[in-house]
Amino acid sequence: MWSSEAGWLWWDTLKHDYKIPHLFENRVWNHQRKRYEVLDLVTTGALDQPWKILIHGMPGVGKTSLAASFPAPIFGDLEGSTDRYEVVRVDLRQMPFSAMDEKGNVDKDAPSVMNLMRQLRNADHQYKTMVIDTLDWLEPKVWEATCRRLKIPTMETMGYGKAYMEADKEWDAFKTYCNYIHAERQMNIVLLAHTTQNRVYDKDFNEMTRWDIKLQKRAAARFIEWAELIGFLTYDTYLTRTNGKESSKHDGKRVLMVHEIGSYVAKNRFGYSGEPISPINFDTMKGALHG
Repeated sequence: MWSSEAGWLWWDTLKHDYKIPHLFENRVWNHQRKRYEVLDLVTTGALDQPWKILIHGMPGVGKTSLAASFPAPIFGDLEGSTDRYEVVRVDLRQMPFSAMDEKGNVDKDAPSVMNLMRQLRNADHQYKTMVIDTLDWLEPKVWEATCRRLKIPTMETMGYGKAYMEADKEWDAFKTYCNYIHAERQMNIVLLAHTTQNRVYDKDFNEMTRWDIKLQKRAAARFIEWAELIGFLTYDTYLTRTNGKESSKHDGKRVLMVHEIGSYVAKNRFGYSGEPISPINFDTMKGALHG
């Protein structure tokens, strides 16, 4: 039977009623306009999704051990930082960012960082978290891929930072697969990075020290936008006075800063504005952010 509003209907022998053929997730296909209506796509409320996070901190502060506490992680290890941990890993140290065949086309079978991500997207597996350890050790591989594509010897060859602008294409390909794995496979994406100190000025033009993500500025800005949580992992410090001089010390306790105060990069989209998170593990983070 034809309906001017819903198009062709057919008889459902089980329900003894006419059935709309183009019904997908309770959304009706508009036969006249050849599309689903936009208002049918409206959703409300907070979505229960896996996380897309970036954790940065000094060497040895515990970034890898924090990532290892996430559900069923698989590590893309670019610096050998997982060697002392009982984790599932793929050693990426000798692999290129993207493999190419003899004709200059992408080789989707040879070992590479991007092929690991393709397999995490498409293959049958039980992993629930993808960890890249670390972004700043991935960056030289990205630059190598950019130079190979542009047929230049170094990133400085083009001048005026043009090669770093071109590297956006490689970074965007990496982020796209992060999004595929996050959305299609419902996996947490945990990107680890080292941190670096920079001299910056506050709103009153006072000079201050700021802990930034150890990436080239364009790349850092892209991941700061992309992540829904950026955590600065550091030690809980306190001041001591010796011979009239103050110094900063810590007793080994680690804390995770997830909202920015100016002296480090941090943020979260969970609405959390409480105390620094401690102890440092997935369960504590989940309790604080969703509590």
